[in-house]
Amino acid sequence: MKGVFMIILTPNLKAVADFAAVESSGRSNLENVLIEKRDDAITRLVATDGRALIQVDSARRIDHGELPVIPGFDASVKNHSDASSNGASSARIPAKSYRQAFKSMPGKTKHMPALHCLQIAIEADQVVLASTNLDKHAVMSVKTSDDIFPQYKLSIPEKAPVLTVTFNAAMLASALNSIDAIIAPERGKITACTLEFTGNNSPVKITAQNEHEKVVAVVMPWIDKKACEDAQAIKGEP
Repeated sequence: MKGVFMIILTPNLKAVADFAAVESSGRSNLENVLIEKRDDAITRLVATDGRALIQVDSARRIDHGELPVIPGFDASVKNHSDASSNGASSARIPAKSYRQAFKSMPGKTKHMPALHCLQIAIEADQVVLASTNLDKHAVMSVKTSDDIFPQYKLSIPEKAPVLTVTFNAAMLASALNSIDAIIAPERGKITACTLEFTGNNSPVKITAQNEHEKVVAVVMPWIDKKACEDAQAIKGEP
């Protein structure tokens, strides 16, 4: 496997595929997950359906010496860090295959971080995804997509924000999911909601309505208590 890139992905990164277009959407180039091994040792994952986009830069590292040997997955990939004419530093694979690789991971039976991840090798025309719990192994070879992935960087705003508010992601998601369940309980219907911001440290007001219900939800911003305590200590406040 000369000239391949070795990548480690943890199970939480499976969610990236949720942003890809659904299969048979008619836009095959959006039904993929882009995997990039960047020069700064960061692994970048990107997926989009044309309306929403996610980009994740992962700096998780596991010493290659700690990675278990997986039958059917050439261990020599651990000794390569540079791409050559025979390899590649990025690949596009179907979101369906990406999800399946995580789903196929053997159950956790050993308390070793290296066992709770996918080992991925990017080759010239395929991506090999492998995992093991030492008792069982899963190896999947996926042909890379020939579809041209969108120029996703153009979709990410670069201008300075006019307003920045930080929220507990789970709390904000819970509020939006609840609103959706109330306003559009029938499957397939779309909920349109409006988010109103009045200041950087002010709560967000979320409104939505249908023919029968009108919803108003309020979510408080997330405050870094430690940062506040540090700032108070600097000012000498109690």
